[in-house]
Amino acid sequence: MTPDEKLKALKDWMAQTFPELHIEIKWNEPMYMLGQTFILAFNGSKKHLSIAPERACLDHFESQIKALGLSRSKELFTIPWDQPIPYDLLKAMVEFNIQEKEGMTRFWR
Repeated sequence: MTPDEKLKALKDWMAQTFPELHIEIKWNEPMYMLGQTFILAFNGSKKHLSIAPERACLDHFESQIKALGLSRSKELFTIPWDQPIPYDLLKAMVEFNIQEKEGMTRFWR
């Protein structure tokens, strides 16, 4: 699967799995939102897919990210294009953010 095909599959999966989220463009990036609050963003680069769910979420899922052998920075983690997208981890992250940010009206935590 090409990077473009993987991105399309991920976007389709997000739409089917989390229909309550909507996309807004902020800082030239598509961001998945619940009401007025940020839930998750992702984008592709030449070498990998970047997933940005906010630092609190990354910290919560640190062990799962490491167990998959994925690289993490303060604000995101990356998935090389030659590796499968860990949909179970993404689902857990989005559900965590939705629960943690329920009723929040601010963009960030």
